[in-house]
Amino acid sequence: MFHNFSLRFFLIKVLEFQNVFIQKKKDRKAFASYPHLL
Repeated sequence: MFHNFSLRFFLIKVLEFQNVFIQKKKDRKAFASYPHLL
């Protein structure tokens, strides 16, 4: 039971990290597309 919970928690953390990473890549592409906004 406890192992199952910690595994789920770990997977959620990994997904959150991936979402943040993807969002940062999108932001970087947006900045590259619109350099005048910087």
